[in-house]
Amino acid sequence: MINTVLLVGRVGQAPSIKYYESGKIQTSFSLAVNRPKKSHDFDDITDWFRIEIWGRFAEIANEYIRRGTLVGIEGRLEFKKWMPD
Repeated sequence: MINTVLLVGRVGQAPSIKYYESGKIQTSFSLAVNRPKKSHDFDDITDWFRIEIWGRFAEIANEYIRRGTLVGIEGRLEFKKWMPD
């Protein structure tokens, strides 16, 4: 089974970085990706993704990525369910 995704979009919020006691580093941010229009009559549809980057790439991303930056991401999709109380 293959789980690979390529996303190109704009960063919705400034990245946040976390340093864990284990030495791991994580940067996360939201990414807005516009779907292609099917006709001129429809408005753009924007999908939002929560991006997590780990390790050395997390440090690099945190250094260079800002809100509004156009980025390309290659990774895998992971779905998480959230249930309100």
